[in-house]
Amino acid sequence: MAQTLRRYHDLDNKKNSTWNNLKNAWRSYNAAKMNDDKKKMTEFANKIRTLQKNMGAKLSEFPELAP
Repeated sequence: MAQTLRRYHDLDNKKNSTWNNLKNAWRSYNAAKMNDDKKKMTEFANKIRTLQKNMGAKLSEFPELAP
């Protein structure tokens, strides 16, 4: 039973970590957008899409990333 609980706890931590990384990537993307830093915007747009893909979430669209 303890192993099962630990496994669920580890999964929850991983999910929370991914959500936190996604939230931070969005904050960084928005900051780069405010500063009109195209290079950073592209970098964080790619990071956001990678995290979303790993989570199985709908991918956001970014003008910096050509379809």
